[in-house]
Amino acid sequence: MERLIGHKIKEINLSRNSFDLEIKTETHKFIYETEGDCCAHAYILPLDEKDVKALLGHKVHKVLRDKSSQETEGGYGVIDTEFITIQTHGGDLLLELRTEHNGYYSGRINFISVEPIWPVFDDIREEAYEGHNG
Repeated sequence: MERLIGHKIKEINLSRNSFDLEIKTETHKFIYETEGDCCAHAYILPLDEKDVKALLGHKVHKVLRDKSSQETEGGYGVIDTEFITIQTHGGDLLLELRTEHNGYYSGRINFISVEPIWPVFDDIREEAYEGHNG
């Protein structure tokens, strides 16, 4: 997430299954995805829409990380939580990564790719691509 520092946020999208995160800036599209080790299930909790709106149009100046662990009954047995805060002067967005596992494994948000975007043409290209595949 540190790659976002200095970029102005234009759009943030979390996939329906909460595994994939797309962050568009003025110049680039950053793709992240969750991954759990064997026998671990990692996902991002739904984003607070007010916090997302507060980031839009502002440059990221800091990314903070904080981890905690919590024992639970049933399910996998342990839920680890990593809090990732994306800070701008307009507001902060707290990403909450949850990893459910049996106590031996972990999860993470992986950086997948960054690609340059052309603000007007990128949206048109994505619409055309979706129309072609849909």
